[in-house]
Amino acid sequence: MPFATDAWTAPFRRPGFGPWALAGGAGSFSWALSNVIFAWVALVVTTDPLAVGAIFAIRFAALMVFGIPAGVLADRVDRRRMVIAVSLGGAAVSVVLGMLAVANGGDLGFPVLAAGSFLLGVLDTGRIAAGTAYTVDLVGPALATSGIAVTNLVAQAGGIGGNIAGGVLLRDLGLAVSFAATAVGLVCVAVVLAFAPSPDRVRTGDPADRPSLRQAFLLLRRDRLLAWLTLTVIVVEILGFSSMTLLPVFAKDVYAGGPDAYGVLSAVRSLGAVLGLVILIRIGARFTNGPTLMLMCGLMGVALIAFAVAPWFLVALLPLAVFGAAAASMDSLSQSLMQRATSDAERGAAMGLWTFAVGCGPFGHLAIGAAAGAFGVVPTQLVFGGLLVAFAVAMLFVPHIRSLR
Repeated sequence: MPFATDAWTAPFRRPGFGPWALAGGAGSFSWALSNVIFAWVALVVTTDPLAVGAIFAIRFAALMVFGIPAGVLADRVDRRRMVIAVSLGGAAVSVVLGMLAVANGGDLGFPVLAAGSFLLGVLDTGRIAAGTAYTVDLVGPALATSGIAVTNLVAQAGGIGGNIAGGVLLRDLGLAVSFAATAVGLVCVAVVLAFAPSPDRVRTGDPADRPSLRQAFLLLRRDRLLAWLTLTVIVVEILGFSSMTLLPVFAKDVYAGGPDAYGVLSAVRSLGAVLGLVILIRIGARFTNGPTLMLMCGLMGVALIAFAVAPWFLVALLPLAVFGAAAASMDSLSQSLMQRATSDAERGAAMGLWTFAVGCGPFGHLAIGAAAGAFGVVPTQLVFGGLLVAFAVAMLFVPHIRSLR
């Protein structure tokens, strides 16, 4: 399949893309590892699913508050250096948390976990807003879908390692070593990018035309298609990605496992994401459109329903992998469509909106955690999955989405 082969190799022929993809894998390793740490320790310390939801909510709330300003900043500074700076900042936060764990006898209280989660979330805004726009800087708009999907594929592979490492390190070596591993991954990102080729930024127009913070906030009003895409990302975050909150609860309470079982569930979800991105890269721009976006949204909901009713741990892995595949495809397609819907001068601002939308996830994490505590984890997941399917079907009747090609 010549087209498929070209879709794989074309981004790597652009200067700097290979090191950038490698750095993305290292960053995702640390991000996934930190998620396992925060979620599991919060559940052990409090024994309350709502606490896990709160931890994720705090991290994603930072995206909602700082996402749009980070996007504006990404349009005004060197995006590669911005990613280096936030990676080193994340490493510093991880080291401090590890030292606090050592001082506290190898554990951390919920307030410290919450503070650490928020600080890493603030740094996440810069990584997301600058990172996706920098991918398009490297490969150009014509290869945006393949470039973003390949980058996300490498990131998902790193996430698999981070999820597995998080469970094993917590179980065998403790909290301080787990945070140290997180810091090492982030330092690797900074080192790889510091020595990577730095091609000229691909920009058009005068720098004075780049959006201000006020203009970035008004971008949704000026562009209805971008508004619908932003709404889609918000709903998917609230109803779909909020399932992250329930994974440790399923591992501990439904399947009577430990942190290693939670790590396996997270890793299978990441493995599914890898497979989904492989398929997306093979089909390339041919299916970068609104109906495919909604298909992935609906498939996420169906997979969550199947996961909730799975009778055994091994059976639950299959729908979880399908969810991972649909979720990763959803992310890459929405990023690509939002990048293509805006001018070069506003691509950072567009990703700031995407980051803001992802930051709305706290509403879902808090809601799903509270519902699981009140009604049980299985019924809660069934309801959230069903609502996601209903939203996907409804969005197919929106002309802006149905006609989006």
